Amino acid sequence: MNNLLTQAVTQFQPSDFQLATFSQQKLLKTNDWETEHGVDITWLKSNAMSAELLVGGVLHIPLHEPNSAELTGEYIEFKDTKFGEYFIYDDPSRGRSRLSVNSFSNTAIASQVRYWTNDYQPQSAPSYATSADTTAEHQNKLEANAISSMSDSESKKWFSELTNFVNSLESDTREENRNSYLNSSFRSHARNHGGIQQLLPMGTTSTSTHERVYKFVVPAEEEDNPRPLDLIGDYGLFPKSEVLVDLHNGSDDQREGSEYAKFPIKAELAFWSENERSIGISVSQKHSKRFLDRALTDDTELYQIVGLLNRVPYKRERDAIEQIQSNSEKRRVLTGNKRLTFRPDFAIATRDIQPDPTDEDPNPDPVRFYDTTSDTPLVGGVKLNEYQAEAAELCLRSKEVYCIHGPPGTGKTRTLNAIARQVIAEGGTVLMSAHSNQAVDNLLVGDSAPNTPDEGSLHALSQDPNETLDISISRVGTNSSDKVVQKHYIGESTSSANIVGATTSAADMFDAGTFDLAIVDEATQASIPATLVPYTCADKLILAGDHKQLPPYKSTEAEERPIYVSLFEHMIETYDTGIQTMLQRQYRMNEQIAEFPSQAFYNSSLETADRNTNWTVPGEPPLIGINIDGPESSSGTSKKNEREARVVTKRVKALAEKSVRMSDIGIITPYSAQIPTIKQHLHNHVEERTNRITIDTIDAFQGSEREAIIISFVRSNDTGESGFLTLPDEGPRRLNVALTRAKKHLSIIADFETLSQTPNYRSEQETSSQVYAELAEFLRNQEVMLEPGMKLE
Repeated sequence: MNNLLTQAVTQFQPSDFQLATFSQQKLLKTNDWETEHGVDITWLKSNAMSAELLVGGVLHIPLHEPNSAELTGEYIEFKDTKFGEYFIYDDPSRGRSRLSVNSFSNTAIASQVRYWTNDYQPQSAPSYATSADTTAEHQNKLEANAISSMSDSESKKWFSELTNFVNSLESDTREENRNSYLNSSFRSHARNHGGIQQLLPMGTTSTSTHERVYKFVVPAEEEDNPRPLDLIGDYGLFPKSEVLVDLHNGSDDQREGSEYAKFPIKAELAFWSENERSIGISVSQKHSKRFLDRALTDDTELYQIVGLLNRVPYKRERDAIEQIQSNSEKRRVLTGNKRLTFRPDFAIATRDIQPDPTDEDPNPDPVRFYDTTSDTPLVGGVKLNEYQAEAAELCLRSKEVYCIHGPPGTGKTRTLNAIARQVIAEGGTVLMSAHSNQAVDNLLVGDSAPNTPDEGSLHALSQDPNETLDISISRVGTNSSDKVVQKHYIGESTSSANIVGATTSAADMFDAGTFDLAIVDEATQASIPATLVPYTCADKLILAGDHKQLPPYKSTEAEERPIYVSLFEHMIETYDTGIQTMLQRQYRMNEQIAEFPSQAFYNSSLETADRNTNWTVPGEPPLIGINIDGPESSSGTSKKNEREARVVTKRVKALAEKSVRMSDIGIITPYSAQIPTIKQHLHNHVEERTNRITIDTIDAFQGSEREAIIISFVRSNDTGESGFLTLPDEGPRRLNVALTRAKKHLSIIADFETLSQTPNYRSEQETSSQVYAELAEFLRNQEVMLEPGMKLE
């Protein structure tokens, strides 16, 4: 009857127990127990750690009765110090005292912890043991044990580093946005950051929060019938945002050396009035009041403002870090100081969902709604494969945090929808969240069109008049570009909805405990601070993503950045495999397209579903490699390759001849300068209208798919220089994204000799060129590689 500690801990609460008291006489009284084996200290420490008995960095070990495994209501502490390992107890005459582990075996303390080890068994099971065979029960009990944990000081440092990361990101973004404005046109900058191109100065005023505010009016297009000012919808600017104020057209007429060379001026958007069509700005940077009054109230000038920084998301992330740190339970989860546990059944009790009582059949059979053990598993009434069903069940049973690892095309969104439906069926509430608005909309409506719901999406179920499950959805915010979401869910009450969709940042509006469950999709593309925001308002958290694809903050063509891990990655690095399930059957790609990514990035664990095993474009192989030597050329900080662009054009023409629609073709390239190069070649040499072909970078293609994909890797030189393509951490992730977008056909155009080389100024550990060498070998072994000199049809 070993490992009783795992069950005893369910009865142990440090606040209800007290530090054990031993006089010297009592300490040495061994109660005639057998001491031949002693007590295995290593086993005891390991069991106590896995049984989530670490409190404030100190192990608290409960005591059992001297001759039985019943609990006494007392505990001892175990500390590993630089002076040695000690047990701490209370001595009536000396107060807190310590006992060296070297003197431990023949004491009363040892006699009262011996049943927590593997060498001793009580004669009868204690009251808290639920079966005679506690070992078997422990083996059947799901749990996720920490493989690394933080001490109190390490925990404080980690949370401080998260806050510093947010501050640094805020500062860097401000500087990047300022440079963007100074080095581009107003229209180009405003498209991404918001802006108003024409403003009339109206003097100064004051508000309750700002002593001096400079007021401007936004001229209306129709002066006789002015439309109310919609600052966010029309101009993409947010209250309290930082902005840059400039003279109209960027002060082109400024004289060198003039005070007006101080433009653009950093300011804060202090207020805006819809009906007056006015805005107010407050300036806090170091300019004299005299200069500002003269520069910002000149009625002979026309002004413009552009967005510099929306500070609200950064404040929300800092607040979330503080809230989680002050919540002892959630802090212990994140720092590896808690064993993550699961309920025997899933989180909310199961029950059958009855058919609509208005059906003609007076005695209908119950509808099978939740069943993870059959050959066709159901969760939330949604049919799942065995991997999806396992992930869904463990998410529902998890008490704290669980991770779903969803490689491309494995049905991650379907699984999340099933989980949400099951929670709703049992009266729960769910926050459906992601870092981007597009990802949130995908969770709610999938590929739904205004008149054609995406079958299986939450939207389709909420609009189905025959659906007996009451699904009510609300979408937070107004930034959705999805017409279905705009029509049905924006503006709906969040308090009456059982599903609420919100970006991770917008989840800040909800109080702690608002939701039974928070789901964060694309969690590997969000930073830890961003993901903590939805965690503050839910009892438990489900993270879904793929840490084998691109991370939250990626390197650019011109600048290498360190990888900042997501909360998903942090959790799977902190706990053992009990914290995650991988979805292993993919429904996106032809089997030959999926084979190399499975081998290189997923330990050959990806299966291909029957339906897409042999998907092809008629007359085309599913996979082809084209090995050519460029050469590449520079274009600003980017690269382009004219020869590869010509080959891309030939591949597009070949696909068009096989009746592939232009909208079903995607062209991926890591370098932005290659995009206009390819577009020009297509325009000159392809008769069909190629503007419907999506041509974009690898980063932009993450999350997308097409029937046919053509990749142009661009780099081709004699020195083996391949830039950010072969960064040691990001390189394989970027390649994985590129190779897993195609459904029926994939053309890979590259100079594999360049990509497979390690430059002489780098070691093999500083590059990922080996994965490109493996890809080239795979293509040759499959006999689908066209080498230089071979004819390209």
